[in-house]
Amino acid sequence: MIADPHLALERVEDTGWHNPFRLADAHDRLDAALGHPLLDGTDVVVVLGDLAHFGDRTSLRRVVDAVASAGRPALLLSGNHDVLTPGARLEDEVVGRGAGLVASPFACQAEAPAVKAFAAAGSGLAVHEVTGMSERQLQPFDVSGRRLADADPHGGLDVLLTHFPVLTLEDRCRDAELLYSGHLGILAPTPSVLPATDQPVVVLSGHLHLRGVTTEANVLQLVFAALVEPPYEVAVVEIDVEETSIGYQCASVVEPDAERLPVLDPPSGRWTFAPDAGRWSASA
Repeated sequence: MIADPHLALERVEDTGWHNPFRLADAHDRLDAALGHPLLDGTDVVVVLGDLAHFGDRTSLRRVVDAVASAGRPALLLSGNHDVLTPGARLEDEVVGRGAGLVASPFACQAEAPAVKAFAAAGSGLAVHEVTGMSERQLQPFDVSGRRLADADPHGGLDVLLTHFPVLTLEDRCRDAELLYSGHLGILAPTPSVLPATDQPVVVLSGHLHLRGVTTEANVLQLVFAALVEPPYEVAVVEIDVEETSIGYQCASVVEPDAERLPVLDPPSGRWTFAPDAGRWSASA
């Protein structure tokens, strides 16, 4: 899992969120993340949006090329930054580069290697894609959903990949005196891509530029820290469908250069779903 790399190859600016963004060498950190030992043996690479800080075609193309060069099945999502430049679209770059191992929600078929990896593991797979900005004062972004693989209706598990978190972490961020950039319900109309069941769901998201875990009923949500600012993390998520268990581990690609890091939860953990209780619980 890589969240919020924010490549900026055409220009840079002084900006930040919790800490200053390192835009000038963002592409180098993406390469380092893709080559990090933590990713050894992974089945799928997922980049959770905000690939390009200004949404420019040059930077989107660089992300596609870098991920393709890593030689693993991959899914790339658009975030709110990726729709800033009119006419530049992630799926166009995926198709245009002919990167067979790389897919995005609207440049993806059921036989895509990344989708087949989820299906082979017995997991359902759904995605949210930020598709544009609207003139709405509330919920200013447009988000489309797509189901790529169905979960087993009898004891299956669904994975939702999304840039905007689905569950809120606003109260936790306020308590920790961290900035909060919003969750799906306040940023965009919510697309319906998950079946209305009580089966376990795992949401993997970025956008908040922090590391945090939250649960609500049958939903477990892991939010990953940004690659563009400290702690400059990459993460691995282990999904065990048979045991209905999720493990994660995060690591910094380069040494964090900030005194205070935007983290709410430990860099590793494991969660298990209890069918009788209908909820997730942290494992020892």
